[in-house]
Amino acid sequence: MPAALALWTPAPTGAAPWVVFAILLSAAVIAGSARLVPTGHWLVVVRSGRVVRVAASGLTFHIVGLERQVLLARGPIRMPLVVCGRSTEGAEVRLLAEATFCIVDPALAARSSLEPLQLAADEAERTLGGLIHRSGLASLAVLPTYDHDLEQTLITVRGVRLTALRIDRIDVELTACVLRAAGHQVK
Repeated sequence: MPAALALWTPAPTGAAPWVVFAILLSAAVIAGSARLVPTGHWLVVVRSGRVVRVAASGLTFHIVGLERQVLLARGPIRMPLVVCGRSTEGAEVRLLAEATFCIVDPALAARSSLEPLQLAADEAERTLGGLIHRSGLASLAVLPTYDHDLEQTLITVRGVRLTALRIDRIDVELTACVLRAAGHQVK
């Protein structure tokens, strides 16, 4: 028997599975905590509601279970909006639009929500729904495609800005209520 193997003694019975388990668990935690930041994105690491760091590129690590990572796009993101509501005349209205959002402060945006762009789109849909509810059919036909004042009222998600709003289509079901409203408009 070689001299090197003669000095080696095996581990006590039952100890080897625990050592292997500890090594595998450590490797899994380390592999789960690493993340490569893709091009054109920010990776925001948040711990207890506080932003710990914002990475623009490279490999980042976080503490599994204590920190969360939020991946945010750097450029403009176009999102479809679908809003249903009832006009002041009582007509069912469906509005199809496209909003373009941009994250201007990744730390503020990540503190607001795990999905700040989706939160901003939801707020824009709620606000447009309220606008439909407060408007008549004639005023809905001339809704602005983009207005700075409208931007301030559409979203309040910190760190996210609405850069464009395009209303593609407004559908109104042709009912007796709509025909009466159109008749009053013509007179």
